[in-house]
Amino acid sequence: MKKYFVLLGALLLSVCVLAGCAASAPANGSGTVAPSSEPTATLDDLKQRGCIHVAVKTDVPNFGYQNKDGSFEGLEIDIAYELAAALFEVEPDQAKKDGLVNFVGVTYDERGTVLNTGEADFTIATFSITDDREKQWNFTSAYYTDSLGLMVKKAVIDTNSLGTSAITSISKLDGKIIGVARNTTTRQDLLAYLDRNGLDITPQFMEFGSYSALKKALDAGTIDVFSVDRSILYGYVDNKTTILPDKFAYQDYGIATAKANTELAAFAQETLDKISQDGTLSELIRNWNIDS
Repeated sequence: MKKYFVLLGALLLSVCVLAGCAASAPANGSGTVAPSSEPTATLDDLKQRGCIHVAVKTDVPNFGYQNKDGSFEGLEIDIAYELAAALFEVEPDQAKKDGLVNFVGVTYDERGTVLNTGEADFTIATFSITDDREKQWNFTSAYYTDSLGLMVKKAVIDTNSLGTSAITSISKLDGKIIGVARNTTTRQDLLAYLDRNGLDITPQFMEFGSYSALKKALDAGTIDVFSVDRSILYGYVDNKTTILPDKFAYQDYGIATAKANTELAAFAQETLDKISQDGTLSELIRNWNIDS
């Protein structure tokens, strides 16, 4: 009987370990959410768990994108495997093969929340470094620098046109409806740019809950402009739309951790420094064809 309980205990322990590295899932209530842990989990805790939980985007091609088969790909996915490789002392390909990263799919307004709840150890999800966000979470230095941009429909009569006859540049936005992502700084960044450059322009704004919803609104004519980071726009441009040359509000993307977790923050920075210095990061950026 004693042996039975020992075996049962071992079985339960193995189930718990496997649960700690459950299959990747979104953090928005659909599917099975990755098991939560303490936002102050140590590196030893992560090693004992057997994987790291990383919050990533699921709808940004070339950065964080979830395919129909459930797999993830993009620059930020590769950076997550670099973190796991450094922690578990293996090669990134081995980290991927062994499932050492549990990806937690998040929207832009969930990127910090999952750190606070412990659902994610790290967030690598086109999370721009701002003064306000640095008060709430730790950020590494930037692994990628982008700027905000503007996507509009092409003129129907000319497939090679730079935007419609009404919107050819940022100076043509007066009275236009600009679609932006909810809980982002795009609106204030654009208004600050207009004010800083003395442009007497008063656009209207509509907020949406996803990038795909923004693209659909542009296609349907609900909005005149789709504005977000240019790297994200490049994932949605097609033969009916174009990205204007105007750039504003440069964005630095950093790896975020819970504010209280200085150990994980230091580890993320150390790993980023290493892959920056040895050329790995530059190679990854080139591989995804997203040079700043």
